[in-house]
This record gives sequence, structure tokens and C-alpha cells, in this order.
Amino acid sequence: MAFWNIRYLLVPDEYQDLGERLKNEMGFRVSEDKREGNVLYISDEPSAYYLTDSRNALVISTGTQGFSAQFPNFVQGKSSDILDYTEEELLEYKLIYIIEPEINTLTRKNNIETMVTKLVNNGVTVMIEPLANKVFDLFGVHVNDEELKETIKIKTNIENPYDITDTIIKNNSNLNKVRSIYYLDEIYANYEVSGSDISIGLIGAKNVGEGKLIFVGAHLSQYLDMVYTRNNGLHAYSDLIKENSDRVEALYSDMFSYYGVNENYMPTVFDSVTEHKWDYNGGSFTYESEEAQEVTISVTYTPRWSASLDGQEIAVGQRENLITLELPAGRHTVELHYGMTSYGKIGYIISAFGIILFLIVLLFWDKVIRLSDRIAIAIGNYLQINNDTISMERGSDSLVDTFEEVAISDELETAEAITAEAKLFEEDMIKSIQYRTVNENDIKVDIIVIDSEPNPDSTLEIDDLLALTDMESNNPDGVTEEKKPLEKVETEKSQTKQVVKLAPKKNHINNKPKSASKTGKKRGKKPTLLQFRRRKRYIRKTKKRVN
Repeated sequence: MAFWNIRYLLVPDEYQDLGERLKNEMGFRVSEDKREGNVLYISDEPSAYYLTDSRNALVISTGTQGFSAQFPNFVQGKSSDILDYTEEELLEYKLIYIIEPEINTLTRKNNIETMVTKLVNNGVTVMIEPLANKVFDLFGVHVNDEELKETIKIKTNIENPYDITDTIIKNNSNLNKVRSIYYLDEIYANYEVSGSDISIGLIGAKNVGEGKLIFVGAHLSQYLDMVYTRNNGLHAYSDLIKENSDRVEALYSDMFSYYGVNENYMPTVFDSVTEHKWDYNGGSFTYESEEAQEVTISVTYTPRWSASLDGQEIAVGQRENLITLELPAGRHTVELHYGMTSYGKIGYIISAFGIILFLIVLLFWDKVIRLSDRIAIAIGNYLQINNDTISMERGSDSLVDTFEEVAISDELETAEAITAEAKLFEEDMIKSIQYRTVNENDIKVDIIVIDSEPNPDSTLEIDDLLALTDMESNNPDGVTEEKKPLEKVETEKSQTKQVVKLAPKKNHINNKPKSASKTGKKRGKKPTLLQFRRRKRYIRKTKKRVN
């Protein structure tokens, strides 16, 4: 709250114990305005957006709010994972207190040990309040939870470097487990159960690298009233918790003082700023300082902030969700811009592309559907050709015969279908029909050919067609008989008799005449409209189908 440039604070009557700290530690005073059920506190300090932070201790935990509220001289970590920080960020602090680091893999354990060793070697004091883990032990220190509902006594050793004295802690239904620590190199304090001679390590050190790593057991921070209230709620608060909290807070304060933790947590105004201005896009300010220092700007941090120093981009950091800047000595101008991250730009581009694509599909839906159909047909034809080729290469005669029979069955249409299709082409060509017999590959076939001279009445009766097939079936030895031209159909014949009018063959892929598609013939040459040039078995099948 001290860094958020708060000048007015409304506190309910039931929390007036907080008022004493507001007046004594933060310089607030009680307003004379009467407000029902609340008290208004006002700070007479001038408003300041540019501050300096003298705190030199950091707490890293999943529940940092409770601990940092109890000890405001500790900076609340931005993450509960020490591996989320860079080594440069951690080296800024004199003491780092890590509460219950989670270790679930061997790789993570090794990475944490490596980071902690580097910090200890660089003179940073690291204190760990470990979590009971049955698999991975940090630096070989084993932790176990002991269920104890009785009062425990904290007894210090003569060799302890802290100015701490013996004390007691009273457990209740919410505080019934004490965390024991084993395999320490040095033990500064033990805890003993009342009525027992058992003494278990509570605070001690483990030799790490070029220094010592401090371990704190008993889950000691859970006895602080701020932490206890956060974990169990206000309804669980009692005088017992207050007494325990006061004893544990005094123990912590002695240890932190020994390691040189700065007790002053109030920020100071960075009064080197000579001019500044702000708007909705950001702001800028000019300063003149004799030494380099980190400045906290009382503006909420987000990744969208960018900063430049005299036109050169500089890094934007954060501390407790506020912007921090590392400023060099001298006279410089700093510009802050609230813009967009690279991920945001990519998101906007994808969204715009999606909207444009949606509009295109919406406006040209029919064309898109037709185009997709053509593509699907083309792909289908391509794959089918390849499959046919592969099948033929494998030498599957049965599969080839199947394809031939399917193709022939498609061409052998009923008389009604052929008659209906012939009407579409009567205006362009009407030709008379003749037949002759030819031998091909030792197979005698009767075929029907088209005379080049037009004859509107040229038709072929079903009976005549069947007669041709009967000739073939009745002459298996291939003896050729002289054929006479077909007689012209009499107009007096029965109207109920079915006739077949000749028309171009139908291309079953795109419903166009075969002459308009790729048939393998030269362009300009008119193909035979109807052609029975098949083997004996297909001629017999024709006869059977027509019947």
C-alpha cells in the first residue's frame, strides 16, 4: 500500500486496530468527517509517482501475501518458483526466504540446488522452509511431518548465532503438525514435546558451496497470525493464535536482523525528477541524479509497457505489480509507452485474416462450393487413375475385367434413356443407318455405322438389333453371310413399338457429349454415335438386357 500512492483510506470500525499502524508507521491521520460505520484516514504526504525502494529481502512462496503482510520489509515475489527468476534479479537481495518449494522431478531438484548454490557463493543468504517430500530431499536434508497436538517447546543451542531465547508454541486443531528436519550440519534450535525427552531439529544449517544454507522447520510461518488467518479464515482467529504469532514473529525478527535485513519498508520519493507528463498512451519524465539507482513508478505493470532512455530502449521490470526502471546517473529523459506486445500483434493479424476470409466465403459462397466440387472431382479422378494403374501393374486380371464390365454397363442404356437423349441432337445431325459384318481378332462382330447422308427417318428397331445378335450367336464358325441393307421403317408400324434413335455417347463424368470431352480422338472428327464393338459375351448380355 505504501508504494501505490494511496492518500485516502476508508477503514471499517471493526478494523480500527489497523488505524494505529496507519498513523504511526505510514503517516495517516483521521479525518474529521463522520462516516457511519467507517473511519476515513488521510495522508498529508505529497502525491508521488516516482519512488525508491530500500528493501533488501525477498520472500518466494505460494502464500506470500500473508508473510509479506506480517513482514512488509520483505518484497513479495512475482512467482512462487525460484526458477522463474534470473540470477541477476535474485542477486539484488541480501536475503531470500523460500517457503515450501515444490520438487516433483529430479531435474527440478537439481536446477533448484544449482541456483541456490550460485546465490550462496555470491554472498546471498538463502533460508528455506521445506515441504515434506518422500522422494526428493534438497541437499540431502530430510523432512517429515510429526502430528503433535500438545504444546511444544523451542529450545536454542549455545552455538546459535541469533539472539533468540527459548519459547513455546501451543497447537490446536488447525495446528497439529510440526515439521522435523534431519541430517543438518549445524543445529541452532530444537523443539521438544512436553513430557518427553525427544529433541528434533528446528533451525539449522547445511554446508553448500562456499557458504551455508539455512533450513527452518516446524512449518514455523504457519503460526504467524497473518498467515494463519489467510489459511484458515478470520473465524478461526483467537487469542491463542495471537500469542503464538507474537512469539514466532520475535524469533523471525532476531534471525532477519542477524543477516542484515532492512527493517524500513517505507519508500522514499525520487525527487530528482524535474518535469513529467502523462496521457492515455503513457508518459515521460526528465530527471537529474548523481548516482544510478532503481526507481519504482506507481503505475500497474503489464507486458505492454515499453521504455526508452534518451531514445534508446531499456528494460521494464516489475516489483509487486509496479513498474521498475534501472536509471543511470546524469540528466536523462525517460519515455514510457503503453502499446502492444508481439503476441498481441500476431493475434490481431490472425483475427483480421479470419474476418476477411469469412466475408469472402459469405459473398462468394456459390463459387466456393463449385470450386470445391471441381477440386474434389479432380482429386478423385486423379486418385482413381493411379489406383487403376497400380492394379494393372500388379497384373490383377480379375480387377481389370471388373472395370471393363462396369464401363460397358454404363454405356448400355435403356431404350427410353437413349431415345430421350437423342432428342437433344436431332437438330444437328440426323443420319441413316447401315450395318456390315467385320472380323477383328478372330471374332466376328456386327456393327452399325452411320451414313454421311442425312435421313430423318433413320431408326433402328429393337427387333433388328436382336436379329444381329442372333446372327452372331447362330454362326460360331465365323462364316460370313451377305447382308442386305435395312429396310426403311414403315410409318404404319405400331406406335407402341419401342425404337432406338442414335445419339452421341454420354460422358458420365461431366454429362457432356463424348465429343466435347477428352476421348483420345482428334478434334474436329465426329465420333461414331452408337457402336457395338464388343466381344461375344457382351453382345449376348445386350440381348438379354433389352429383352
